[in-house]
Amino acid sequence: PTFAIAHEYHAPRGDVVHVDFYRLKNEAEIEEAGIESYFWERGVLVLAEWTSLFPKFEAALLKTKESRNWLVKMSFAEDPALRDIEIRLGK
Repeated sequence: PTFAIAHEYHAPRGDVVHVDFYRLKNEAEIEEAGIESYFWERGVLVLAEWTSLFPKFEAALLKTKESRNWLVKMSFAEDPALRDIEIRLGK
C-alpha cells in the first residue's frame, strides 16, 4: 500500500496539515515533497510526526523569528504506562 506523507484537513477556523516524516528517506525529500511550504508559507496549523529523524530540519523549525513553532517530544518513561513529555517553543 501507499501512504500519504501529508494529509490536509479543512476546518472553519483554519486548515490543518498532518505530516508524517517517518516515510521520508532524506532531507532532500522534504523539499521535493513541498513540505517546507506548510511551515513557512501556507499559514496552516501543522502537526508533524518524526521530525527528529531530520535534526537539521527540526532545528530550523525551532529557530523561526515568529516563535510560532512548538516542539512536543513524547518518550517512554520508566513505567511503561507513562510517557515523558517535553514542550519547547521555537526562538
